[in-house]
Amino acid sequence: MCGVVGWIAARGWDDSKDAILKAMTDSLVHRGPDGEGQQVDRQRAVGLGHRRLSIRDLSEAGAQPMESACGRWLIAYNGELYNDDDFRDLLVDAGIKLRGHSDTEVLVNLLALEGPSIIPRLKGMFAFVALDREEQRVIVARDQMGRKPLWYARLDDGSWLFASEGKALFKHPGLSPRLEAQSLYDYLSFAVCPAPQTLFQGCFKVPAGTYGVLKLDDLNMRWQRYWSPGTAFAKPRHRLFDQEASEALLAALKTATERRMVSDVPFGAYLSGGIDSSTNVALMAQALDRPVDTFSVAVEGPAEADEREPARRVAATLSARHHELLLDADAFMDRIDGVLAAQDEPLADSVCVPLLALAHFNRQAGVTVVQVGEGADELLFGYPLYRRFAQAMPFWRRLQVPFGFIPIPKIADHPLVEALQYRWQAGQPAFWGGNIGLTTPQKHALLRPEYQSRPSGEVIRQIIREEGVERGSAHEQILAVELRLRLPELLLQRVDRMTMDASVEARVPFLDEDVVDLCLRLPLSKKMRAGKGKWILRKAVTGLIPDFVLERKKVGFCGSARTMLQQRTRARMSEQLASSRLLKEILTKEGHQQLQRDALEASDRENPGLWTLYNLAQWGDRWL
Repeated sequence: MCGVVGWIAARGWDDSKDAILKAMTDSLVHRGPDGEGQQVDRQRAVGLGHRRLSIRDLSEAGAQPMESACGRWLIAYNGELYNDDDFRDLLVDAGIKLRGHSDTEVLVNLLALEGPSIIPRLKGMFAFVALDREEQRVIVARDQMGRKPLWYARLDDGSWLFASEGKALFKHPGLSPRLEAQSLYDYLSFAVCPAPQTLFQGCFKVPAGTYGVLKLDDLNMRWQRYWSPGTAFAKPRHRLFDQEASEALLAALKTATERRMVSDVPFGAYLSGGIDSSTNVALMAQALDRPVDTFSVAVEGPAEADEREPARRVAATLSARHHELLLDADAFMDRIDGVLAAQDEPLADSVCVPLLALAHFNRQAGVTVVQVGEGADELLFGYPLYRRFAQAMPFWRRLQVPFGFIPIPKIADHPLVEALQYRWQAGQPAFWGGNIGLTTPQKHALLRPEYQSRPSGEVIRQIIREEGVERGSAHEQILAVELRLRLPELLLQRVDRMTMDASVEARVPFLDEDVVDLCLRLPLSKKMRAGKGKWILRKAVTGLIPDFVLERKKVGFCGSARTMLQQRTRARMSEQLASSRLLKEILTKEGHQQLQRDALEASDRENPGLWTLYNLAQWGDRWL
């Protein structure tokens, strides 16, 4: 797990660029405190930088940037391959002698052997920039689920910049942070900017499951999406009996967990006491001859939101070595500046605060690698919201066509009802995602007219169209939206940014390629049954994890935003919202004043966009 930088200079490379490349690289020291390096191919005007977090092969044989054995390829790589052993015999048969046992060395030599056609066969989390000297091209790639980030920008002179984080791009003097208006509107909708957009003009994110080929002769990029949810939807559905499906899922999860236990440094797991994290820990415990180090965090507040007790019970049952952390309101607010510094662009999820604190906590405990439970709720319909939409969407589509043109009076003041009424009348898809910041009516009530942009529903339309599920089931449409937008750009990025800020590597067994493929090809009836989501997972882990975990009501990580936005925190938020230069610019005077009042008085249920706007305000003060 590391930080990468790439610079393809349009006007050649001179000595003055060396210091800039180093500054870009050094800005990512938190991603890689164990080593750093830059390498420049002056003939081709390509410079690569790397900050190293040593996880596998701690020797100099794992240092980067790294060349292939033949010297043709040069790579700066961030991530972990979990199937690199599958390729070692292939490399040996081709006469390639490996110096060490890092997955980086396997990858760069695979590129030398097969080029970018190897990328769809990689299993792991990764983002990389690689120079092919012979073909005069640069390959950039991001893993299929989007676990690792990769930003890019094209400068006015035609040069290209790439980096793990936006802050590295802005170390280049040719780029300065400016607000992108359409991205602002979409951020307010989805609580994150959909890839490839960012909140910065001229800065972009490589979408998940995508690689690009940049030809050095004309500096034009050709993008190729090599995986998307539609890839799996196009395959035949699995026709398995319940027992067969549960056994297949458990076997896939066991393999995925064990793959993610390959490490030359200490590793552990985050444990909330829910089904997903408990499954991770149970499977790790089966594979180890020592206790699993587990970590939990809670935010001071209502007892029902504190998951430390169930986590302790699970840890005791599985004989884990358990560690826990409690944040009071002051500690919560003190962490917010660190969260914003780690994000680059706002990720409007208050979970980032306890997650950042937990990552630093486990790093201090000497654990550098952790397994986390992200992805299970998306793949296996664990959210009640999914189930409600899945039940309602068939009726939505049938009624929308003949009656969508008829104006109807406002039904209720509830934001979700108001949003659905707007979407129905506008002929838009019902489901926009599991984490909506502000509804369209709310945005129109707050924003100045010049910031009311193209409807964000067009983003959802495009995803559904590109994934080939326009006529698909509600199940397919919901998963297409979540796996293209919320999961890669919000949930996985909050994990990456918060853990990497503490120089911690987070691994995600539920998003193993084989687990994902199996889950996407299972029918909805295997996921949602008897009013419960994740039905097949519950069946698969019965007897593996304590029974009480299977019966617990789902609780969001650290409860919810309502738990975290307590009265002591709200007063400080209201003051900061009042002084925000950006909010004064984009909001109407009445909307800005109402927002400040809501920060003091309203519950999060009444104003779900409060955290979205607070993050935006803090981001604007930091960057603009």
